[in-house]
Amino acid sequence: MDSNTVSKTKAVYPRMSKARMIKKYFDITLDAIVVDDNKIYETRIKYNGEMKDTNGNLLNNFTIYCKFTNGDLFSTLRTYKNKVLF
Repeated sequence: MDSNTVSKTKAVYPRMSKARMIKKYFDITLDAIVVDDNKIYETRIKYNGEMKDTNGNLLNNFTIYCKFTNGDLFSTLRTYKNKVLF
């Protein structure tokens, strides 16, 4: 294994750890959340109200996972809420 591969592998471990934290806190897998925009929205609302993520690392990890899985970033909460209401 070359050093570039080792570096990328090391970068994955913290992200997986954060994903497991979100899974444990919300008692649902990330895969079950990201398949439905409403679940993503509800999770982010609950996250903002309950999680103590002072530097945003957990939310950033969740956002990147959503982008990786769905191929696109989830819109802002305000934009999504307005889209659903109208």
